[in-house]
Amino acid sequence: MSEQTTSQPIIVKKVRKGGEGHHGGSWKVAFADFMTAMMAFFLVMWIIGLDQETRSAIAGYFQDPLDFAKKSSGNRLENLLEHGAPGSDEKKQREGESKDREINEMSAIAQEIKQALKTASDQNPQLEDLSKYVKIEGTEEGLLLEFLESLGSVFFDTGSAQLKPEAKQLFAVVAKVLTKHDRPFVVDGHTDARPYKQTGYNNIYLSQDRARSVVLEMLRLGVPENRILAVRGFGPHRLRNKQDPYHYTNRRVTILLPYSWEQSSVLGSSGDGPLSEAFSKPVDIRAPSEQKP
Repeated sequence: MSEQTTSQPIIVKKVRKGGEGHHGGSWKVAFADFMTAMMAFFLVMWIIGLDQETRSAIAGYFQDPLDFAKKSSGNRLENLLEHGAPGSDEKKQREGESKDREINEMSAIAQEIKQALKTASDQNPQLEDLSKYVKIEGTEEGLLLEFLESLGSVFFDTGSAQLKPEAKQLFAVVAKVLTKHDRPFVVDGHTDARPYKQTGYNNIYLSQDRARSVVLEMLRLGVPENRILAVRGFGPHRLRNKQDPYHYTNRRVTILLPYSWEQSSVLGSSGDGPLSEAFSKPVDIRAPSEQKP
């Protein structure tokens, strides 16, 4: 009995746990095929939406990757030499848009000053006479306001640097508009070439004092002091009418609102540049008898 018991074979039963069923893991393969097909579909749709040049470049890469890499490196160097570093065109575009916005802002300020002067002139006959001697125009440097003298005295008495009372009323109108806008400006004084008769005093000093009088009045009217970039007097050295150095229109005070990109250079510039095409044709609001001397 013991021999028969030991000679019987040992049977091992394996019990499977879990229930993947009859299909096993084949669903994973099917899902992977589906994802691959979807990726290929979206890749094709993306390529269809590209321009012809980009599609040709992609085709060239898959046809010969090594040759494509060499050529593309050469093309990048060519582009750098010809067009500059990547992004330079975008930078120029942003700078151009910024300049356009600033030019439009200057143009709006010019129109606002003109309208303010017209409104004030309608209410005050004295200002109507003075407004005829204010010229507003756009230059390459910025917005230029000119306060011109006539045959008689408009803003200053002859040889004097003291603003006339009615002139102060006009500058009050201009100051109100300038205070609203965060634009710095330069005030310049100019005279004609007629020699100053007083000993120890000349046209340079007179033009400086007149520009200073305008600035002090603007500050008194509420214009912030940090808006003043410079106060200068040029005497007869920047004539408005170069054909007639003694002409009365050479006697003037100017206010220049420079563009932001001109602020660093405007202090040494002449202010005689041609009109900017971005501005409409300057409106000369002087009396017809005072125009084109």
